[in-house]
Amino acid sequence: MIGKTIGKTYDINVTFPDPYTSNTDLSGKAAVFTVTINSKQGKKIEPKLNDAFIKKNLTDYTSVQDYKTQTRTSVIRSLAVSKVTDDSKIKKYPKAELNAMKKQLTTSIETYLKQNNATLKDYLAQMNSTEDAYNKQVESTAKDELASRILYNAIAQAENLTVSDKDYQTELKTYLKNYSAKDEKALNKKFTSTYGVTAKSIIYNDLLYDKVADYLAGNVKES
Repeated sequence: MIGKTIGKTYDINVTFPDPYTSNTDLSGKAAVFTVTINSKQGKKIEPKLNDAFIKKNLTDYTSVQDYKTQTRTSVIRSLAVSKVTDDSKIKKYPKAELNAMKKQLTTSIETYLKQNNATLKDYLAQMNSTEDAYNKQVESTAKDELASRILYNAIAQAENLTVSDKDYQTELKTYLKNYSAKDEKALNKKFTSTYGVTAKSIIYNDLLYDKVADYLAGNVKES
């Protein structure tokens, strides 16, 4: 069946075994069977996880050991952040910051809808939702985002974790390339119109999050 296609008909040349006990007259005789292949069955051959496979299929890793190490680190990092976030509670949200976060979310959504020639009314109809439900969802999401930011900033301040200008400039180069912006000013303008916030603040917050996450992961005690 190797090399044959499901759904096609083939002539299969065979030779009966000698002796052929089911019908001795056919022992050792040649025959042709016309068959149509309806399906194929067999054990799936899985590719072997080795350095060659990693280099060919996973560009972010150099070897099996590198893949396992980075994956383990990523899992620990994620679990550490989730644990701290779940165990923390914000008693009161700064009104100005909450409003700014809500503005950022709504600006991002409105930009997305505009790019797709749609309105908020169209979006709500498609989602079978209401404006009141939409506003509540924005409020909830804004609080979640702001809670994370407040938490990360508190940990960073307590542990003297900072984002250096070198860190920022390195990441800025990546953003300029990814967003096809000629300079920082153009990038900030693009982000402000699209997301309602400057690229600098987003880059800074992302870098600070990474430092806090790395700190938390580095202080995990495995049992």
